[in-house]
Amino acid sequence: MPTHTDSLPVWLAWLEQLHPAEIDLGLDRLRAVMDRLALPIAQAKVITVAGTNGKGSTATLTAELLRTHGYSVGLYTSPHFLLFNERVVIQGQPVTDAQMVAALHAINQARQDISLTYFEFTTAAALWLFCAAQVEYMVLEVGLGGRLDAVNVVDTDCAVVTSIGLDHMEWLGDNLDSIAREKAGVARRHKPLLVGPTPCADTFMAVAAQVGAELTLVEPVELDAAGQWQVRVNDQILSALPTPLLPLPSAVMALQVCAALGLTLDDARVRVVFDTVAMPGRLQRIEWRGRTLWLDVAHNPHAADYVARLLSAKHARWGIILGMLKDKDAAGVVQSLAPLNPDWRLVTLTGTRGQSADELAVKTGLLTAPNYASVPAALAAVAADPTIDPDMPWLICGSFHTVADALHHLNSETHG
Repeated sequence: MPTHTDSLPVWLAWLEQLHPAEIDLGLDRLRAVMDRLALPIAQAKVITVAGTNGKGSTATLTAELLRTHGYSVGLYTSPHFLLFNERVVIQGQPVTDAQMVAALHAINQARQDISLTYFEFTTAAALWLFCAAQVEYMVLEVGLGGRLDAVNVVDTDCAVVTSIGLDHMEWLGDNLDSIAREKAGVARRHKPLLVGPTPCADTFMAVAAQVGAELTLVEPVELDAAGQWQVRVNDQILSALPTPLLPLPSAVMALQVCAALGLTLDDARVRVVFDTVAMPGRLQRIEWRGRTLWLDVAHNPHAADYVARLLSAKHARWGIILGMLKDKDAAGVVQSLAPLNPDWRLVTLTGTRGQSADELAVKTGLLTAPNYASVPAALAAVAADPTIDPDMPWLICGSFHTVADALHHLNSETHG
């Protein structure tokens, strides 16, 4: 068992083998630990963000809008790409290794004989750090679902469900209504529940009525011909807003969270956030060896459709490096990406939920697509092939793991 003098990598390696299951939904274990910790969470306002897609970008934009308006903010997201510290951000900066180790040590002492999953343990550590920093707002991204996710151990002041799609069906149900009910489990009595455009409006209305939550169905917003948009935020109308670097639905939702919290927004500060705030792996563009790479974590048909609609207008044909976990709808993702007229490359993802490129080819029908043992191997092959049009951009997608592998490789090339 690690001690307070051990490094963060030692702690994280230990956490990975602490609990018998990677995913073990339920709040009883974590609630017992939180009771022992007695953290002063009520001193902060809590925003809980659930949804099939758009959770991380909505949480990030919400945190940055709050921070640029003078509030102290803790942001908790997952998973990470390069460093675990990316998951826990205070005032726009990831926490240090020393801070994270101190938090993990405190949680370990409090839990005693209670077994926690990796996500439960690190969620408790994030909450401990936010309380230690005395932040005014905690913005918490749900890991999976909502009702039984570790983040839901905290009562929220504003619940958000960004979108509903078919994903994680083995845990959340095999239809949209079941998934919607699980995600709506973050709602609380007499507190706002904001829901993005959804085919499950009736389900959310029923849940809100049962719980006593204050439901708002957030309407979609479109860009005008100049790439600008406007939105009403309570009694304010924010107009001529720039196209955000992150998805527009996430920007709209982040503004409505601020409205639900009763905040008055400054136009200039809002514009700065949308002009500057980006995230790794969300339509991230990188110039590499004379080629243009786009990285996106899209791992279900709904997310892939959004990516395809945005990128199809930029180029007539795309190369796609695709790697997916075995429990995802690979055929649906491939169908959603078809408008990009793809030149496919399939890659193997390792780990307990990973799948080989050969398995991916069978599931998607891409039996003639070249396949590779890893993302770096696929990138090397693309770079070395003189027959590939150098002007054709490449999309790397299908999983957080696919994008993380790409970022690790590209970072190692850049920094040696």
